[in-house]
Amino acid sequence: MSLVLALLLLQDLPRPVLPDPFAADAHRNDITYRSEMKRVLPLLDQEETRAAGDLEVRDLVEKFPGSPLLHYERGCYFARDRKWERAVREWEEAVFADDGRTVVSVRSFEGLAVAETARGRADAAIRSLERLAAAIPLSYRIHNRLAEALAGAGRMEKARRAWERSFALNPGQPDLQKRLGFPAPPKRPVEELPALLKRLDPSIVRLQAGKSRFTGFIALSKGWIVTCAHGMEDETSEVDVRCAGAKEAALKGRVHFRDAKRDLAVIHCPDLPAEAPVLPLVSAEGMQPGEKVYTLGHPGLGEQLLDLTPSEGFLATAHRDLEGMVFLQSSINVNPGNSGGPLVNRLGEVIGVVVLKSYLDGVAFAVPASELADALGQLSALHAPIPSSAEAPKK
Repeated sequence: MSLVLALLLLQDLPRPVLPDPFAADAHRNDITYRSEMKRVLPLLDQEETRAAGDLEVRDLVEKFPGSPLLHYERGCYFARDRKWERAVREWEEAVFADDGRTVVSVRSFEGLAVAETARGRADAAIRSLERLAAAIPLSYRIHNRLAEALAGAGRMEKARRAWERSFALNPGQPDLQKRLGFPAPPKRPVEELPALLKRLDPSIVRLQAGKSRFTGFIALSKGWIVTCAHGMEDETSEVDVRCAGAKEAALKGRVHFRDAKRDLAVIHCPDLPAEAPVLPLVSAEGMQPGEKVYTLGHPGLGEQLLDLTPSEGFLATAHRDLEGMVFLQSSINVNPGNSGGPLVNRLGEVIGVVVLKSYLDGVAFAVPASELADALGQLSALHAPIPSSAEAPKK
């Protein structure tokens, strides 16, 4: 076979399809991102001006050399033409300039992983995925991607650790459970409310952002708090955290994740008491209407915030559709301050996050706990804007 014929045949071989790091641009709605766009592109105010080819990114980078956003955009420009080496340089510049402050770092890590894979540099691609996993530590999908890359490179011990981390974040992965050889978790015994309250009490926290006061609970892993998104302003980056019964000064927690559509948020507070248990998140699938459920929170009484207060009720349905979103509906009374608290079953497992209150007494809604893993697995949701603050569950 001649060399020319061999080259022609190689050209006809299907090329591997690589994920496009800049195809899904929901992150460009991020508030920080948009504000910088307005700062560095004052003369190009229309939405369509950032389209590839129309935007003189090179000139803008020279004018604003410290803008991580523009370095990221220029990396995307080179990646579109498969100029991977130049794309890598720009994305590394974006990471350096951004220093992990905004979504630009996250998307640059994503681009670097794709570029290094395209260049056949497996070790460099793994390093980029490790940086991405460090930037988004609660995304089970990122840990799965890292594990697959590590396994492909023959690093099975590290791959297993990444898979274990993914499974801990989202146990609803039966294929991964089988791969890891994990047995089904034993069922917790049913507990009466006094015993349940005593066990869960250390894991329920009071949160305050400005004048807004709401509830959260320790879940996912040590040092992490799950709550609602509507208790914080768009620009809120830090909240006060008080553990149940604690009298000392509030701890500080950093807002790590917000999803306005699902009304979920995750706060990182490394100084939480080590003995406070991490509450398990489970699906409400299989639960029947009429099963007993509880919520625990810190409802408000005027200016006073009550200590941990339990409410008891029954599950009405696990599939209540409200404006295209599925909620758990329960016959529980919730009040201002209960937002973000857990909805738990009789085993003390969290099946939902309380976010909505009806005008009708004794009708409350919670985001299914199973939604959290999906939300955390999506890059575009990590920096979604949230609505104005509100103390009470929304009506």
